Amino acid sequence: MEPASELALKAAVLVEGLRMDESAMEEVGAYYHEDISAVFGYYIERVGPSIVFPADFKLPGGTVVKVCYNSRSPYLARKEDGELLLEKNGRPLSPIGWVERPRYYERTTFDGVPMSRIAPIRGECAIRICNTVACINWRDGLQCRYCNMNAAQQIRPGTVELRKTPRQFGEVASAALEEGIHFHTVLSGGFLPGNRTEDDFVAILRAIREHTGLQGSLPAMVNLRAPLDLSQIDRLHEAGASCIALDLEVWHPAMFPAICPGKARRVG
Repeated sequence: MEPASELALKAAVLVEGLRMDESAMEEVGAYYHEDISAVFGYYIERVGPSIVFPADFKLPGGTVVKVCYNSRSPYLARKEDGELLLEKNGRPLSPIGWVERPRYYERTTFDGVPMSRIAPIRGECAIRICNTVACINWRDGLQCRYCNMNAAQQIRPGTVELRKTPRQFGEVASAALEEGIHFHTVLSGGFLPGNRTEDDFVAILRAIREHTGLQGSLPAMVNLRAPLDLSQIDRLHEAGASCIALDLEVWHPAMFPAICPGKARRVG
């Protein structure tokens, strides 16, 4: 399959979701890694904590696709003669493969918390570091209208820790390196008041350096709402962030408060 075709298929499966035949679920959560709602819930219908489904699959050219669970999707993953296949409306499209579960999922942090509950992995090398899995904009009904962050944790409680420390993140990064994962990471999370997000991210980046021995610019991107004080960007860079992604979701001045009312009020 050509790379452009893989990307088109990836986009389609992300939009339509994926359902899985029982035959395809063998060793998911054991040899293959399961979905963990680290921030958002990647499913198109209500999925309780008892339902385990794969986190990602790979296409033959190496494209990694996030599994968005949808029991009504036209796309189906099933096994035929021992091979995992992707089909649409009964028509075979491509062989696929679930992504292997990292070994650090079996380890715990210094305080006994499973590392899978601290920083899950996306694909084969993207570690998701979320300082908080809740956003204050939900407190007064001002959450972004596309967001399911708080709802995801309410529907699937207990899958991730609600309170995490920089040391825990540093230990996960070290464990990933020990098993040969040349990771990159995204630091993200919910909207926090003042400079609490930047303070958290600086502490986490320093902990990653301390526990991994990595120096200079880390393989880390920080994702946050635009800071009112632009010197905060310099702080993040000095702490080790190699790039930054600011939440600039909507550029139209009238649509921004309609779609992102909390950010419009608290950031502007």
